[in-house]
Amino acid sequence: MRFHGHNCDIWYKGEKEADHRLDRYDYLYKKEQLELWVSHIKEAELKAAKVRVYFNNHGRSKSVRNAFSKEISTRISSPLGSSNIP
Repeated sequence: MRFHGHNCDIWYKGEKEADHRLDRYDYLYKKEQLELWVSHIKEAELKAAKVRVYFNNHGRSKSVRNAFSKEISTRISSPLGSSNIP
């Protein structure tokens, strides 16, 4: 599962921003938004041999902050840092 962020105003406005590579992905998911996805991730884990959750909201290191959030990292089968993740 890939999380891009929710900066819809920048994605669909049609204007060219100074640095779209940063601005488009500059989004920090809220706790409530991530909690909504936990059940989907767990369901995918039951159906697939391996499930990866990828945060592409890299603007200002927000992907790292979301990946290590307790809403994701403590509630899925193979949290970050486990030995079975290459």
